[in-house]
Amino acid sequence: MLKNNKFLILRGGLFVFFILTAAICQNFRHGPRVNAFWLIVLPICVSVFEKPYSAMFFGALSGALWDFFSGAADGFNAFFLCAACLLTSLAALNIIRKNLLSAVILVFAASMLYVGIYMAFFASRGISGGLYGLFKGFYLPDALFSTAASVPVFYIIKFSHSVIRPKKEIYQ
Repeated sequence: MLKNNKFLILRGGLFVFFILTAAICQNFRHGPRVNAFWLIVLPICVSVFEKPYSAMFFGALSGALWDFFSGAADGFNAFFLCAACLLTSLAALNIIRKNLLSAVILVFAASMLYVGIYMAFFASRGISGGLYGLFKGFYLPDALFSTAASVPVFYIIKFSHSVIRPKKEIYQ
């Protein structure tokens, strides 16, 4: 049992390192205007392979980092990513296969749900002027780029998950 815990701690530490790297890449942008929601892509791809409690932990950690870097103290991102990762993990365990297509669809759905919630928030605050332009020029390209970025991230997570695992764990 202690040997299995060593693998789980090593794998969890690697995923935490990936999440910290994604937080830095997402929030310190020095590149083109279109950027991925790295803190949606990474925890969703990790959640495809993890059990619900660890998926919730990685989602909450990613969301808390996003809230911290954005200066928002409301915890919306932590709650959203915790719930999205829980649903992703439960879906991967019970409904869908753990493959690239499923991960891409789940990342796209989570990104568009995140965008939809923000657009509804803006509309509820009476900021309706320019919402279509904001959606078309900022949120939609970022969500599409996040979906495209989920392909290499999925394979990196799949490789690291298959290399760092106890011998008794068997995944599809």
